[in-house]
Amino acid sequence: MMKKIGTYLKENPFIMILLIIFVAGALAYGIYEIVYHSKNAEQQNWYEQMWETARVASDMEVSGEDETQEPTPLDDFLSQGNNRELYGEYLASDMLDFEVLKEYNKDVIGYILIPGTEISYPVLQSEDNDYYLHHNMDGSKGYPGCIYAENYNEATLDDPLTILYGHNMRNNSMFGTLDEFRKEEYRQEHPYIIVYLPGEVRVYEVVVATKYTNEHLLSGRFNKEEDGTYTFHGFAGDEGSLFVQDMADYNAKGSYADLSRVGEEDEILVLSTCTGSNMRYIVGAKRII
Repeated sequence: MMKKIGTYLKENPFIMILLIIFVAGALAYGIYEIVYHSKNAEQQNWYEQMWETARVASDMEVSGEDETQEPTPLDDFLSQGNNRELYGEYLASDMLDFEVLKEYNKDVIGYILIPGTEISYPVLQSEDNDYYLHHNMDGSKGYPGCIYAENYNEATLDDPLTILYGHNMRNNSMFGTLDEFRKEEYRQEHPYIIVYLPGEVRVYEVVVATKYTNEHLLSGRFNKEEDGTYTFHGFAGDEGSLFVQDMADYNAKGSYADLSRVGEEDEILVLSTCTGSNMRYIVGAKRII
């Protein structure tokens, strides 16, 4: 049998070439998968270590003791309403030490957490808007990249419309689970986005979940110059509410946009990730605290 196969391959050398190409391709793909998952796991360990270290450092600073404190449960905090005195108490029990975070990477400007999901990452910002699309926290090139804001937004995230970008990773890391917000039950179970900033904790409530085109979400805030380049000319103040209106008007299949909860002066935080075919999936949330 083996002799017949050998004879057949000698008589049909193109079959042998195809087999060699197939085996080489399968081997290359296998190596790629091993490297891909290994690098993702390595970066994920970085993020988990950062979170734990920054939380412990902050808790020790607040308590003055070598033990951590449990933060106020989010639901308990939100049930207290927008009371700034109670908000201060919450801050004292749920902070991150940004000096520690910046030891990992000086470009860290915040930290995003969606309770009950896998989204728990530092937010970075570089002078080069594409840098963290292609680079990791440790400066290495490649996936998974980082969650980042472009420099059109203030590092304080105080703009009426702030956009955070992240890759749609196959292993569900970064913004790989963002499209789960298309499900009503999922939105109800995960309605809040928490953003940590130096000395502050913010809470946002999801009001938009939809597919959208791949055009820049701040395209309306650019002027085209005579030399063909574009200049960002800042915010007018109502971009947040206009964004939610645009998403409602776009009316993608399975989209969600609650205009009733958004006012003209509301600040909107947008999470954006690619979803193939020159489309993106976005989740928008209104700042409530």
